[in-house]
Amino acid sequence: MKRVAPLASTNASVKKVCFFKDSKKDSSFKPDAVPENHFHLGRSNYAIVSDFADVARIHLRQYKLDATGSLFPTKSGITLIPSVWLALVREFAAIDQAFQDGKVFVVKDCLVLSRTVVENVTYITLQRYYQRKDFSRKFLAPVSMLNETEWNELKNIHKQITSKTVSLMFGRVFRKLLKKEVTKHIPFPKTDFDCIDAEIVLTTSMVE
Repeated sequence: MKRVAPLASTNASVKKVCFFKDSKKDSSFKPDAVPENHFHLGRSNYAIVSDFADVARIHLRQYKLDATGSLFPTKSGITLIPSVWLALVREFAAIDQAFQDGKVFVVKDCLVLSRTVVENVTYITLQRYYQRKDFSRKFLAPVSMLNETEWNELKNIHKQITSKTVSLMFGRVFRKLLKKEVTKHIPFPKTDFDCIDAEIVLTTSMVE
C-alpha cells in the first residue's frame, strides 16, 4: 500500500500523548523505524497496542511529525480496551452491511461507527460514548476518522493487532499482576528464588 507523507506539525505547543504507564517513556519514533507494536493503516493513521495501568489497550491514532523528524501521537483518535476491540473485530461484516444500508453501527453500547463523505472522500468515523445516570449518552471527543483504504487495512491486519494484544496481556501485564499476587504470599522474600518458586506455584494453579 502506498503511504502518504504524515502530517507535519507546525505548532510547537501541540500536546503529545503518552501510551505507557511510565510517562517518561517516549511514544515517538522515526518513520523508518516503526515499533513492532505499531501498525500503519495509511496516511498518518496508526493502530497501536500498549499497556497503561496494567491494562492492555488498542489505539487508533493520528500522528504528526515534529521538528526532529519524529512521529508522535496526537489526541486525534480513540482508545479501546481488549473486550471492545474484539467485539469490533467480530462485527466487521455487519458494520459494512450497516454502512451500505445507510445506518450507523454500535459496538457494546460504548462505540459508534458511521460513514460520511467529506469533499468527495468517504470516511469511517469511530467515536466513543458512555451512558449517563439519566440514560442519555455523552459522546467523547476526539474521534478516529479512517478513509476506506485505511478501514480496509484495519480489517486486513486485525489478526496481527489481536495477536499483539494477547501477547501483551499474557506477557508484561500478566507478569505484573502475578508479581503483585506473589507479594501477598511472600511479603518479604528472602531471596529471588523465593519469588521464582512462588510464581511457579501460582502460575501452575492458575493454568490448572
